Order: sequence, then structure tokens, then C-alpha cells
Amino acid sequence: MAIEMTIGILLVGMIGGYLGGLVGIIGATIVPGLILLGVDPVTAISSSLLLHVLISPIGGLSHYKLGHVHRKIVVPLILGGGLGAFFGANISSRLPGPELKIIIGVITIAAGLLSITRYSRKNSIKSKLTNANGDLSKSVLVSIVSIAVIAGLTSGALGLGWGALAIPVLMLIGISPHDAVGSSLLTRAFVALVGVSTFYLVGGLRAEVILPLLVGGIIAIPLGALTTKRLQPKTMKKIVGMVIILLGISILVKLVI
Repeated sequence: MAIEMTIGILLVGMIGGYLGGLVGIIGATIVPGLILLGVDPVTAISSSLLLHVLISPIGGLSHYKLGHVHRKIVVPLILGGGLGAFFGANISSRLPGPELKIIIGVITIAAGLLSITRYSRKNSIKSKLTNANGDLSKSVLVSIVSIAVIAGLTSGALGLGWGALAIPVLMLIGISPHDAVGSSLLTRAFVALVGVSTFYLVGGLRAEVILPLLVGGIIAIPLGALTTKRLQPKTMKKIVGMVIILLGISILVKLVI
């Protein structure tokens, strides 16, 4: 692999790691970034999932130390997300490359739009999270598992969407923004592990892509987590959302040029 390609993958890893630590979105920059560099879709997806497995715990633990993890929602997120990721990875590994690129481009644009709109207070439908015993209420538990299945399906199939889908819904049901991001990061490694195991069996992992991506992500994700203490999230999410939308549009434009 050319040195320029390696440097490009390293930078993609750094950007994805930083934004993952900051706003909980990793795959929405990693997957389209790798595809735009010329990496095939299956390798891009499986590399993104493996990066989630290896660096998400770093960001998740950073948020945990800052008190930004809601412990009661961790297990429902893992169970629902793991189930969705299993089916998603099995579907994706059987799709042709061009169709995968189109789907990834569209979902990336949607993830960017969600990032821009998810902090609107007008959209909040907060409910009571716990019952008299201090456990999650049944309606909240069903909501968390349901969105975890959907976000896990998207993440397993496309290597993106866990943070972009799960975080906004967690906030809508009453989880604080910091807790939603931190809990998403802490649990996504378990969800991604289910998906990456499937891609490993079909030969979708390449060391020359994984290694620079991993180095960049490890360097940057703790910096993103620390930045959350210094920045107002609303403006940053809009900027990140616009960048993600442009990445998705770029993938679709590249298909027709």
C-alpha cells in the first residue's frame, strides 16, 4: 500500500476517533472516509467495526470517569444491539459493492441530519426513566432495547449508525446528552464485536487498513472525550453533521462520475 494511502487512513482514524470521543459518532466518518480513499465497502465496514471494538472502550471509560454513563441502560443496549448487529452483518456481507456504496451514502447523509437536529429541545419527549423500585420502567426498557436492535442492525450491516441512531433516541426518552454519548461508547464495542466476527469469517479484514486506522483512533478518542468538558455541544454537533452529510454526498457523487 502506498504511503499516501496509509497517511490518509491514519487521518481518517484520527478524525473518527476524535469525533467518537466528542459526540459518540465514529462509523459515520470512518466508513465514508475509507470508501472515498478507495477502500472497498466490505473492508471499510469491517474495519470500522473492528475499530469500534478496539477504541470505543477507551472513549467509554473516559466518559465513565467523568460520570457520563447511565449504568441502568448498558445491559439493554448490549443485548438489543448485539442481536441487531448479528443480522445486519449477515445481510451486508452478501450485498454487491455498488449497492452497498449507495446505501452507505444515503445512511451517512441521514446520520448527519440526525446529528444536526438531535439537540433540539422542542423534540424532547422525556418520560420517567425509573419506577418506584429504582429500575427502568417497562416502557423505557422496551424503547431502549428496540432502538438498540435497529441501531445494531444498521451498525452491523454498514459499520455506522450506532451512535447516530441510538444517541438521539436515548436523549428523547430522558437520558442526558453526556450520558447518552458515554453509554453509547461504552456499549458499542460489544455490539461491534458481533458484527466484526461475521466479517472476519468472510475475509473482510485487512491489516494494512486496520493498523493505521487503529493508531489514529487511539491517539484521538481520549482528546475528543476531554473536549466535551470545554465545548457547548449544540454548535459542534451542527458542524459535525454538515461534515458527515458532505461525506455521504461525496460517496454518491463519486458513483456517477
